[in-house]
Amino acid sequence: MKKADIAILIFLPLVIFLAIFLVELKINYFVSLLLFFGIPSLYLSLKNDEKIQKVGLFSILVSIPIAIIFELVAFGDKGWFVPESIAPYRIFSLIPLEDFIWMFLVTYTILIFYESFCNTKFQKSIDNKIKLMIYTLYPLTFLLVALFFISPSLLNIPYFYLWAGIILFLIPIILFLLRYPRLFRPFLKTSVFFFYIHLLFEIVGLKLNHWTFTGDHFIGWVPIWV
Repeated sequence: MKKADIAILIFLPLVIFLAIFLVELKINYFVSLLLFFGIPSLYLSLKNDEKIQKVGLFSILVSIPIAIIFELVAFGDKGWFVPESIAPYRIFSLIPLEDFIWMFLVTYTILIFYESFCNTKFQKSIDNKIKLMIYTLYPLTFLLVALFFISPSLLNIPYFYLWAGIILFLIPIILFLLRYPRLFRPFLKTSVFFFYIHLLFEIVGLKLNHWTFTGDHFIGWVPIWV
């Protein structure tokens, strides 16, 4: 059944992707989120209903501060901009509702995939180390919000996504895998799936102008024929 589940999860986003490029299907940012992340996460949730509460709670607690942190600093460096939103308002007159939904669905999809295919010992409660990370995120978020209103120029950090990716993701992942090398295979499996689904989502978003990159600090260019 797991092989069949993985096949379905690979096939569904590909169908959506082909429909947009071959049939010229037009969808907005919100619908794209539901199709690429909502459907896979719902499918896995229905097959793992006992894991929904923990994964959902963690995803909410983590996605809100991370979305605010990245969006505020991206604003300073003009990292990206969402031209249209389904909501008539934006958080801090800046962050569209879809960006919070995106961060939540991305987090939830990764975790529910990992819990479905990689984790053989599910724990219903959130680990204390995870709680410590959450307790650290919220004061940092409040600090950045204060800077946004008091001195927004301090949030203008060139190549923020590069530094944040190295400090918040690359280094912790390397240290984690060095300490727990047995988790390399499940980590790789989850990463490959996420890269696949998010690459399709990213290409669709660029084609349909769901977001634009208005800044000047690019790490590089990757030409993709679509």
